[in-house]
Amino acid sequence: MFAAARLAEGGGAAAADLGDVWQGLEPLLLDADLENQEAAVAAAGEVIHLLAAASGADAAAEALSSGIARLCSVPEAVLREEGACQALALAVRVLAGREGSPLGVDQLAPFLVPTFLNLVKHDSHDVREVAAAALPPLLRRLGPARRAAFVPSALEALAGDSHWNVRAAAAPLLLRVVSQIDDLTEEERACTRAPDGVCAGIYWAN
Repeated sequence: MFAAARLAEGGGAAAADLGDVWQGLEPLLLDADLENQEAAVAAAGEVIHLLAAASGADAAAEALSSGIARLCSVPEAVLREEGACQALALAVRVLAGREGSPLGVDQLAPFLVPTFLNLVKHDSHDVREVAAAALPPLLRRLGPARRAAFVPSALEALAGDSHWNVRAAAAPLLLRVVSQIDDLTEEERACTRAPDGVCAGIYWAN
């Protein structure tokens, strides 16, 4: 692969080929072997920030959106749950950021927010539990307006989940993370102090 050789050389040639590298990497996100898939997700989390630096944040966000959409729509039923979990893993890696990367929440939120909302309502309780655990990096980066549109739906879905593992993961985790956000509104902060897990009329199921 010519792009791989040029990446090894570094410099401007490497930056010019990152789009080709992503195109070669994206199919590996759907590899039937779990270890290969996990390795591809780990690489994708790095490459997407390099692509943002080389081609711009919008181009990188478009590429990432495509990759996550593919992971969330794996056609083989036996691989579908793992695909959704790997989509969350990729999102968390990218949200962790890379020093100097221009790719930020403004480019990521428009597709990550609906993706997370879909996955906290996934048919598989295993996926829903992973989604609950993956929410903190997203919540910490959303501004007040985006949180206001996202948090109530996510909390309601997780707190009322039919599976106890999801409920157990959701309540303490989300309240702890929300309490650490500096720019909470007074109503949001009151949720974190509410007794017995009561938040805006939502009661955590036992």
